[in-house]
Amino acid sequence: MERKEELSQIRLTAAEITAAAVAEYAPKSYKISGGETPWGFYYDFVFNLPFSEEMLPLIEERMRQIASANLEIKIHEMLPKNAAEFLRHHEHPYAAHFAKHSSAPLVQIYQMGEFIDMIEGSALSTTNELRAFKLLGICERPSLTFRGDKKKVFRIYGSAFQEKSELKSFMKEKEQWLEGGHLNIGEKLALFKVQIFRSPDLVERAELFWRGEGEKLIHSLKEFWRKIHSEEGFELIETSGSDLTESHQKYYHHSPPSTLPLSIAEMRAPLPDAEMNPLEGLLSSQHIHRDTAHIFCSKKQLREKIISSLKFLEKIPTMFQLTAKSFATSSNEFRNILEEAFDGEVERGVKSEVVWQLQDGYGRFWRGPSLTVKKWGEGYLIQCTAYSSLERLIALILEKGEKDLSQKKEILSKIMTLDE
Repeated sequence: MERKEELSQIRLTAAEITAAAVAEYAPKSYKISGGETPWGFYYDFVFNLPFSEEMLPLIEERMRQIASANLEIKIHEMLPKNAAEFLRHHEHPYAAHFAKHSSAPLVQIYQMGEFIDMIEGSALSTTNELRAFKLLGICERPSLTFRGDKKKVFRIYGSAFQEKSELKSFMKEKEQWLEGGHLNIGEKLALFKVQIFRSPDLVERAELFWRGEGEKLIHSLKEFWRKIHSEEGFELIETSGSDLTESHQKYYHHSPPSTLPLSIAEMRAPLPDAEMNPLEGLLSSQHIHRDTAHIFCSKKQLREKIISSLKFLEKIPTMFQLTAKSFATSSNEFRNILEEAFDGEVERGVKSEVVWQLQDGYGRFWRGPSLTVKKWGEGYLIQCTAYSSLERLIALILEKGEKDLSQKKEILSKIMTLDE
């Protein structure tokens, strides 16, 4: 099992054990839902009686008792309708609501002794595998309205790691971890305003409003994208249609070039009404500027265009001083070219592509620049993406190493002059 997957299991299990402990101390409370954060875990509750932060040491101690009891954890899969009825029978109305409205073909039910809950993701197999955790606080979240009744929601949050030494190191820099997310940093730098609310489906969402300096940053990154693609020989175009690749293929058919290669590039404005998860913010938001470039070429031109495109794309992370790792896969048809052009191992795969993954401030990696190549008609089609998501790029820059806001302001000011 990969370390990332194990850490996710640890944190999801910690969230569920939190809910189980709270249920014992506050039996009239209602569980909403829980999950993992970039630095730990959380669980949201509706309390019918006052619940203070002074209760957290008692909750944490009960969590340790549950963990040391070595209870078996089982994950059952049910149809959404059956899961909703099962959860309703166990007096979990909010989990039943989420199960009933789930779009997944099967819903996962978490069972730990007599404790039952709905879960998304995987958990540890036994509770005693949870060894390094700590509750950090409680805060109020956006209220919810359920069956016409408005309720206040409170979140208990904490951190958990594989090793106690990791938790100890986290606690020494706790504030930097808690406040180091790009949404928090962006607001402090007056790039945007963030509004967190609860949608009609009872799930927390976030809406972001770009302000003056933030709008300038977006404009600078767009202009820089235009500049580097123009210098690389791409014709900048605007098309319609939901799929950029299909739109560019239509462009090719309607205006077939007299000679190849044809290199075109486009950046699309954000889709309207796209939702944003407040835990991941701009890193996973669909309300983004997307960029895609295509090179239509002949077999004779293919090798040269792949090599030049990879050299172009590999500069992107360096330009923004971001930590990146890359991987490549290829079918037999393009394997020799990619092995020659890519500085690393090329694994066998159905799809021929090179992807750079960019690291955020919490050690997670997100998709960045990429290149794919395939046979198309009588020629070949190379697809390049420099940013993948302009907004994600901004988020990664904000979370980058430097914690001091003055240092981040200096970095942003340099970015705003890249297109000059």
